[in-house]
Amino acid sequence: MPDPLYDSIRVEHVGKVFVTAGGRVLDGKRYTIESTCLMTFYNYPHDKQVCNVPIYFAGGEIARWQLPPVWMKTDSEISMSLQHVRSMFHINHVEYLSYIGSNANPEETCIYQKRLCDYAGSESCYLTDLKCTEAENRNNSLCIKCNNFGGKCSSGNTANCSSVIEKVDPVVLYFSVLEIRFKLTRRLGYHFLQTYIPSVSVVGMSWVSFWIDPASAPARTGLGVTTVLTMVTLSGKVKPAPDLNYIRAIDVWLLGCKLFVILALLEYACVNFTVSSQKVSFFVKSTVFTVSNIQQTYLCIHQSVNSKDTPRHLNHRFFVISERRDACQCPQTTKHDGEKIGSDALPTGRAWERDYLERQAR
Repeated sequence: MPDPLYDSIRVEHVGKVFVTAGGRVLDGKRYTIESTCLMTFYNYPHDKQVCNVPIYFAGGEIARWQLPPVWMKTDSEISMSLQHVRSMFHINHVEYLSYIGSNANPEETCIYQKRLCDYAGSESCYLTDLKCTEAENRNNSLCIKCNNFGGKCSSGNTANCSSVIEKVDPVVLYFSVLEIRFKLTRRLGYHFLQTYIPSVSVVGMSWVSFWIDPASAPARTGLGVTTVLTMVTLSGKVKPAPDLNYIRAIDVWLLGCKLFVILALLEYACVNFTVSSQKVSFFVKSTVFTVSNIQQTYLCIHQSVNSKDTPRHLNHRFFVISERRDACQCPQTTKHDGEKIGSDALPTGRAWERDYLERQAR
């Protein structure tokens, strides 16, 4: 059999060639193939991928998947040792097919063999504590299944490719291809522990600032800045991917978490501005109210003043009226010289102080 045509392949002979009593020649070869899988990451890390590995055969050979007469204890033509598989993906299905291809006439491509194997139940091979490579465990039923896992397979519908198979020749205009397709689902345990749970915790921690007193500026500001920087650090720890020209699902999640923690910090800025505005407004109103009370007190003193009063009597009267200014009702009275005085005659600014001092001096 000619060796497969592949860009990265290594061929190794397994043991020696054997000839059985019936004249059958047994020759084993091991092919190590390194293949590249083109993936899309729109839904990363909730993505599902399909990776195909085509193996081309030239020289006029017709390749077909066929179960060896004595090799593995499985009903599938493809057998896997799942305990040797270490991947971020879980294998859902394995599909293998055989077809005739042609680069000159691609419209004549014809599939003459197709089978699909369901790998449900393969998780037990990853979770088992048994080391199926040890001799003591090789006869264990679970190890027999995991060392020769093939899944439950079913054949698909194929076309009649006899007319195209006849065109296969050594000139490589028509060639046969064996293709394996792996349908994979990414495991989420790593991303839950390293991305989702930490990001949710940081967002929840940023909401604690809503219950902190707005007057505690260092506490709320420190908490807000810490959560923002933590989210930036978590974003940088996401498993790197090739340069992409689109946004992944995990990027949207992290951007949303950043937006939440930034809005929590901006919320305190709005609260602080609102509280400061209310304090300024209250201070202005209190100042106006105090000046009004002083003016009212001066009016009451001015109405009750007597030219014979000494400064001692005036001071005493001022303090008495100040304590009772709320109950002072003197809208308009007559002074000792017969002149009427009311709120219209009240001096403005600090004129009442100067008037009061002049009266004390007299």
